[in-house]
Amino acid sequence: MIVYNANLSLAVQNVSDSVQAVRGLADGVGGMVAGSATRQEKDKEVATLTLRVPSSAYNQVMAGLRKLSVKVLTENGTARDVTEEFTDVDAQMRNRQGTEAQFQELMKRAVTIDDILKVQAQLTQVRGQIERLKGRMNVLQRTSDMATIVVTIITVEPGL
Repeated sequence: MIVYNANLSLAVQNVSDSVQAVRGLADGVGGMVAGSATRQEKDKEVATLTLRVPSSAYNQVMAGLRKLSVKVLTENGTARDVTEEFTDVDAQMRNRQGTEAQFQELMKRAVTIDDILKVQAQLTQVRGQIERLKGRMNVLQRTSDMATIVVTIITVEPGL
């Protein structure tokens, strides 16, 4: 499970046309534009788009983005392997689920209100831990399934 992230700054002839091309590139691989903004900096139009694309299409999208530009001004990319963390969180969750099952068995045998309340408090705590672990696993799964690419598009400087 690899999490891909990249930041690119591209000099282009026409920012509006390039924004549409970037949107098309993301859509074409089953991705999306998760955020966008445009602004004027002095006499230049600047757009920033945050893309979420399938990790399997990361290299294809990066190559496509480079081709859209007159010049790549900056490019930074990272790939982080989260397989070990995912496996560890999964093991923790299975352990907590076993503990939960034991507390449920104890609950069946609890007879006094005090015993019931104590077991219920422990069950609530373990269930909370399980939900947090499930949430972390979901985040790891989603971030490894979809790469994040932030693209800044700037009108080309004369002479580039």
